[in-house]
Amino acid sequence: MSLISRSHFDLVRLRKALETAFQQEDWVQLKEQDKAMGAALDAAFQDRARNPQELVSEMERILKLYAFIVESLPQNEQEMLQGFPYSIG
Repeated sequence: MSLISRSHFDLVRLRKALETAFQQEDWVQLKEQDKAMGAALDAAFQDRARNPQELVSEMERILKLYAFIVESLPQNEQEMLQGFPYSIG
């Protein structure tokens, strides 16, 4: 079993929190986790104790999550707009 650095652990924790916020449609929390993710990524890349292979693997998971979020948002936005009592256009 290999040890992971603190910065890597923070990335994993933030990715999971970002995913949870998205699943719960907690947009305020999603925004906060997104802001924290930027700082955590910077810290992970500057961490001398980082494991490059593990960091790349985690980055792939983070990017897949962001891709899923971006892919899902237009559909969610359309569904939300259908609930308004007026039409846009």
